[in-house]
Amino acid sequence: MIDEAKREARAVQRALADELAAGGWTVTPLICVHRAELPWFRSEVGGVPIVSGGDLVRRLRKAPSVLAPADVERITGLIDIRLKSAAGG
Repeated sequence: MIDEAKREARAVQRALADELAAGGWTVTPLICVHRAELPWFRSEVGGVPIVSGGDLVRRLRKAPSVLAPADVERITGLIDIRLKSAAGG
């Protein structure tokens, strides 16, 4: 799972390299385990944070806003065009 998260983050970074560089943004892998309390897990493995759903929400709320809404729209549109869905959709 850790290696897959890193591969996927690299794929997004490559697919959006020009846009990310222009904005000074990076892609960070993270694994979220839904409906789990993770006190017995390390909080990070191989440089990839592992969080519960509640922890993910807290992280996102505490994090500074990096992308403006227009940036989000533009980048999600590019992702739809440039990346193939793992689900085949």
